[in-house]
Amino acid sequence: MKEITVGKVPGTLSNIAVNEDASVANALEAAGLSPDGFEIRLNGSVATLTSPVPDGAKIFLVKKIKGNQSVVTVGKVPGTLQDIAVESGATVAQVLEHAGLAPAGFEIRLNGSEASLTSVVSDGAKVFLVKKIKGN
Repeated sequence: MKEITVGKVPGTLSNIAVNEDASVANALEAAGLSPDGFEIRLNGSVATLTSPVPDGAKIFLVKKIKGNQSVVTVGKVPGTLQDIAVESGATVAQVLEHAGLAPAGFEIRLNGSEASLTSVVSDGAKVFLVKKIKGN
């Protein structure tokens, strides 16, 4: 079995397992996704439904729009983290909204530093909501 990341951009990405001989079509079917109306990207390059899927692959269904997409890790700490895809130039507020997270009662951290809801994220950014604890 191979572990890969698959999802729509912008949208939530999922980690799934596929067979060793899986194609992009097999991976999308396993994830319950339809490629209709999307461009298929395999590890950043345009792919087809018959493209073979290497272990650790990232398959994104990208809306055909102007601009780039960014993949951001977001979550509560301690807690579960998830990778989501957002439009380039998205703010922390947009990332949190897309992830379904509310910042109330939490300190916002962007790549380890304190941030605000208006801070702009970049590809590969880490946005964490850290529980406010007295004495820290």
